[in-house]
Amino acid sequence: MIKTNPFNRFISAMAIRSFLFVISSSILLIIAGGVLSAPTVADEITPAHTFQAADNINAELAAMHEANSSQPVIDEGFPALTPRYPRHVFQKAREVLIKVEMLRSLNGLSENPVPVFPVTEIKPANVLKMLDTALQDLTELRPIFKVTKKIAPAPLLPGKVPTDVYGNLQKASNSLDGLGIPKTVPNDVYRLALMIVDDLEKIRAARGKTDPVNATTGTTGKKPLDTYNRTFEILEALKAKVEIDPALKITGGIVLPNRRTGAITPSYVLDLENNVLAELSAIKAVTSISSPTVLPPPPQGKTPSDTYDLLTKALTMIGSL
Repeated sequence: MIKTNPFNRFISAMAIRSFLFVISSSILLIIAGGVLSAPTVADEITPAHTFQAADNINAELAAMHEANSSQPVIDEGFPALTPRYPRHVFQKAREVLIKVEMLRSLNGLSENPVPVFPVTEIKPANVLKMLDTALQDLTELRPIFKVTKKIAPAPLLPGKVPTDVYGNLQKASNSLDGLGIPKTVPNDVYRLALMIVDDLEKIRAARGKTDPVNATTGTTGKKPLDTYNRTFEILEALKAKVEIDPALKITGGIVLPNRRTGAITPSYVLDLENNVLAELSAIKAVTSISSPTVLPPPPQGKTPSDTYDLLTKALTMIGSL
């Protein structure tokens, strides 16, 4: 009899197990090929996969509206989209997830944490992960809304770009609003203005700008239209600054949305502020800032005039970069 080393026998057994695992996993993937549309490698995830995930969310929301005899909020004034990049889509996905968690809280379920905006160049894989979380948390609301309808997974549609995904997520956001999400108020808008100022302070510090920028105070009588226009001025100032400074160059440059027309509500200002935050996150990534954008505690008693003052400070800070 030939004696074998126990260690060699162990290694051989492990090799056989690994081989069998690979074979069985491959068979499962082949069998499930028609069901699993999203690849497992992050770099292979495309906007088509995130669009598919948004479609799944919208289908779930449609079933909830059907069971609830309700309708999505109709946003007739939503302007045609200018090109969007994954960073903008990620911010819109965060907005959807925040509303899903709010809907859970309003209906007695736990409110799960929303990931911070990562300080890195955003890829579709980052968006997909957040949308998968949103869908999972949304489906747990089915019993509360008495949804029994089975929903087939959405097909994977090739050729989608981030702009398509952004529009699909705007649809989801409007649909969530129709399920009882509280309307955006000036306190919410002020909260994002705080985040904009905080990010700009980090960028200024990274560029050696340490002189303090004082905020204007005491402004009165401002309306959401005024804060919307000031936020747009911030985007325009960022665009001008990035175009002349190679150290601030980001993918696609600063994107200016088409302006809204008609009555401006706090929610429209919030959407524009989210676009500013998406651009600032990209600037933070190229300036090697590692600290993420932090959501501050909800403020109280803020008015559009308070937000206008804070946004004016942000505009001054951009001029000093």
